[in-house]
Amino acid sequence: MRDEFNQAWEHYRHIESVRTQYLALFFAVLTGAVGVGSQAAARSNFADTATVLAFSASLFVLTVFAAFVYVTVRKADVVMAHYETVINRVRDYFYKWVDPDAEPFKSLNIRVRNHPMLGGKGLWRLARIQTSVETVVLGTAVLTSCGQAVLLVMTLVAASPNWTAVAIETGLVATSCLALIGLVLLRMKGNQLISPDLP
Repeated sequence: MRDEFNQAWEHYRHIESVRTQYLALFFAVLTGAVGVGSQAAARSNFADTATVLAFSASLFVLTVFAAFVYVTVRKADVVMAHYETVINRVRDYFYKWVDPDAEPFKSLNIRVRNHPMLGGKGLWRLARIQTSVETVVLGTAVLTSCGQAVLLVMTLVAASPNWTAVAIETGLVATSCLALIGLVLLRMKGNQLISPDLP
């Protein structure tokens, strides 16, 4: 039982580290993209169809990257929830004759998901690292998709729209929207895999 506990704890910490590394990569890419994009946007009036198409393609790549990071982070939460369950079951086995509301067990019980700081109701849900991470990554995907839609509208209202560019941008926007729908479905399915009480 002790080996099971130690293995679950090591795997949990490893998945937590992987999640942190993906977030670091995500924010590094996002910061670079915003910096380069803002400089390029300041020098362009978006009158050229090729420029608009290049920006739309860049936003699409950023959307796909955000979706990839979201899937990875969501998967990490599912795996971490499994190991939390293993850890808690082993602890329950060893502490089955102890009152869970008595000290020192009560102070050691922070890993339980119904603890207010880990998954409580109301605003405490936002305190979860996983919830805030998913919100930021998914929000980035939504914003980049909206940016693509704005660029598509700009191309459509141009004096003489390039219909090839319109078709390409429409495909990119449609693909981004389908990816967002997939991410929302993954979020809902992930909750069923973990627990209906999770945010």
